[in-house]
Amino acid sequence: MKYKIILFAFRTFAAACNPIHESKTASLDQEDRAAQTVQPPVEQEVKDRAYTLDSELENLTLGKFNTSGVTKDSTNEYGAGDCFGKVTYYSQKSMGLGIDSMSCGEYGYTYTHYLLDSKKTIQAVYLKKSESLLQPDGNWKYALTERIFDFRNSQATIIERVDTLNDYNKNVIAKDFEVKKLNDRQTALKKWTTDFKELWELEESY
Repeated sequence: MKYKIILFAFRTFAAACNPIHESKTASLDQEDRAAQTVQPPVEQEVKDRAYTLDSELENLTLGKFNTSGVTKDSTNEYGAGDCFGKVTYYSQKSMGLGIDSMSCGEYGYTYTHYLLDSKKTIQAVYLKKSESLLQPDGNWKYALTERIFDFRNSQATIIERVDTLNDYNKNVIAKDFEVKKLNDRQTALKKWTTDFKELWELEESY
């Protein structure tokens, strides 16, 4: 039951900030849409601010973003070799959202969503990544990970699920999420804050 409540929090994320109307909803770029096929959970709170954050993330999991009252503030493209990515920052009056999508072709990908409050302090981070693993028999397997880092409470949490797949194109983990306590909240928050800042300093090299 707890997992259902947690998942429901993300499903209600966008509606609390602005009612979602299909005619006012824009699809993200193709590389961003690929990251939005799952429904990552963040623990629900009975606070308007937290509920608003939960509401907006549901749009992202559907590959859509509500354009009502939203400003696309900045974008940075980066990469070298086989790996290239793009980070975009969107803002509303009460919150901000950073969407980072990096692909290394069949070697793997990393999609990261940063959820920020009006002061640009990170409230939650959603991470989804795939990594190619060469087996001794010459075949490939693909390690898939989904994690939510929820920093909104004094006791931060990690909600995650991991799996190893044989199919490169299969991007949904057929397992339940597990909830764990994040013991060193400040260290983890500092790490993600630094990572998000450095995304805007990366350059593109061919």
